[in-house]
Amino acid sequence: MYSLKVFLVSNSRIRFSESGRVELIVEERGADVADDLVVEHVSEEDIVILPASECLKKGALVMGNTGKQFDEYNIGAHFFLESYA
Repeated sequence: MYSLKVFLVSNSRIRFSESGRVELIVEERGADVADDLVVEHVSEEDIVILPASECLKKGALVMGNTGKQFDEYNIGAHFFLESYA
């Protein structure tokens, strides 16, 4: 069994199943500030479920909420298409 520590970072409180392996971090100053907090603390051993190109630059595995893995080639297209959705 895996023993990953999971950090949920959000700009507001969210409901989730309580677990000793999950910690909620609320950054109420806004979504961009919450994203910046993730980027500041990410390392190449981390898995990020958030489309953040800054995390890719630091070597983290970045996935979208559907499980699609992002890389430096497809993340820009994702942001472009999302802005027109």
